[in-house]
Amino acid sequence: MRLGVLYTTDVYNSIYRAVLPAEALRRKGHDVRLVRHDDLTRVPMEHFTDRDVVHIFRRSDRVVAKFADALRARGIAISYDNDDDVRLAPQESDFYKKHRGPGLQKVFNDQVALMRRADLITTTTETLAQRWAAEVERPIEVVPNFVGDQSFVKGPRNADGLLIGWVAGLEHIADARRLKITQVLQRVMERRPEVRVITMGVRLDLDASRYTHHEHIPLHRLWAEVRKFDIGLAPLSDIPMSYARSDIKVKEYAAAGVPWVASKRGPYEGLSPKCGGLTVDDDGWEAALVELASSRWKRGQLRRCAERWGRSQRIDKHIGQWEAVWERAAAAAKQSVAA
Repeated sequence: MRLGVLYTTDVYNSIYRAVLPAEALRRKGHDVRLVRHDDLTRVPMEHFTDRDVVHIFRRSDRVVAKFADALRARGIAISYDNDDDVRLAPQESDFYKKHRGPGLQKVFNDQVALMRRADLITTTTETLAQRWAAEVERPIEVVPNFVGDQSFVKGPRNADGLLIGWVAGLEHIADARRLKITQVLQRVMERRPEVRVITMGVRLDLDASRYTHHEHIPLHRLWAEVRKFDIGLAPLSDIPMSYARSDIKVKEYAAAGVPWVASKRGPYEGLSPKCGGLTVDDDGWEAALVELASSRWKRGQLRRCAERWGRSQRIDKHIGQWEAVWERAAAAAKQSVAA
């Protein structure tokens, strides 16, 4: 298969929805061409004219719409990945504040227009697949997010007290506020004086003597820092967006060998301790964190489970799902051309 992939680094998820699958398919022996395009200049069509399939991740601007039209005119198959329904953005998020009201609907309409140009749509969850099916008549494939080699780092663990960490985009302030994560962690620190907290992305109002916040950590350093967590957090509050999210956060923690605690909601509902962590109800956060902070044996048991489960979630073990999707897109394009 000759695959072209157009992706943007403006969206972090392009790693899981474009870059890692493309690189894994290349390792399997396919002819893959990855093209990064972060601005609104013309997409370099010359990189794609010899491709059987072109995979586009989430972009929906006019430049990419014209690019998709040019691909269709040449009979080149298009798969389009949309892993986020922008209409579900929480009001606390910068995205919502920027596009509130008619702006959100316009962004969504532009995405729908791209999906209607595609031969096949990919997404992360059944929830999103159902939402897309209500908008477009196209084949829709659910392919979960899987982790790449960059998550399986080696290096030192935490050696100073007990470190609770949370890696979260800024929109997760909605979850922090609704679940009162700041207050929960404050009480945990009062009960367990050895506990320190670190967050990457979202900021909490905690005692600076035992709390560290990083607005941004480069990807080449991120996983070495995550590996130092003794416990990783993955809270999701009861808002519509939570039920459309993927489970990649706990997979990231597991790949780094970090025991985790997650909300018993959305993508995490049904996950067991065999996956390396605990799922809790909204009122169960403090008890679960104190329990793990108090038991090195329990954390060690979950760490071993996390490492095993994390290895099972490597992209190379699941690349057949993406391969089948792109073969189906190519077949659909050929049928369309024949018709």
